[in-house]
Amino acid sequence: MKKFFCFILLFLLATYNLSYAESLNLSGESAILIDMDTGQVLYAKNPHMKLQPASTTKIMTGILAIENGNMEDYVTIDDEIVKLTDGSHIALEPGEQVKFKDLLNALLIESANDAALALAKHISGSIDGFVKMMNDKAKEIGALNTNFVNPNGLTNENHLTTAYDLSLMAKYAMRNEIFREVVKNYTYIIPVTNKKNEERYLKSANKLLYSTQKINVDEKIVPIKYEGITGIKTGYTVAAQNCLVASAERGNQRLIAVVLKA
Repeated sequence: MKKFFCFILLFLLATYNLSYAESLNLSGESAILIDMDTGQVLYAKNPHMKLQPASTTKIMTGILAIENGNMEDYVTIDDEIVKLTDGSHIALEPGEQVKFKDLLNALLIESANDAALALAKHISGSIDGFVKMMNDKAKEIGALNTNFVNPNGLTNENHLTTAYDLSLMAKYAMRNEIFREVVKNYTYIIPVTNKKNEERYLKSANKLLYSTQKINVDEKIVPIKYEGITGIKTGYTVAAQNCLVASAERGNQRLIAVVLKA
């Protein structure tokens, strides 16, 4: 299933043959391919269907963190952040002080849910306050069918967006140099802190960035690593299933593909 899911994104990023694309039997319930520069929709399947986005939510968390935070700040972790953490995490501890830029990389590369909460609280003073910022920003950029409930994408029946809205968020985020620099990487090392005497080694789940595994694409056996890939974010929960927002660039052509619930 993971191999087929990667095939979906490879196809969407590679094709301009729209008549062929229209006949493609995608496993994802919703998908879209857009031109990153013009916003033109090149392919779509149920692009406005409201679905849970899992950790692709962190695209919005990340861009708000960059726009409102200071990369050189130190963030102090409190009991609430640790208590509310579920799923993927980097084992943050109460009283731990972690550099803002390290948390940003943990958010977008390791997809750490505790990093999302820490950044949200550091920026707005409360997680609920940050969620309001997320929803306000979504409306500002035209993502009108989105409702965020948390900054990390954990399952909530009211935490919903669409493939179209996510493509708008990704298009907006990829205009930011810091965001682009982070999401193109698939590894990162967080140095020791006042609570951890060992480095933390992070690795992305976006295999389009690095995997040497082979898959069959249009009767050709090719590596999953995709020529020209530039990010962005994976996501998975039982409710959301596999989700991916991916970007690629070849020559003057820059594309964003989104697949939800695959």
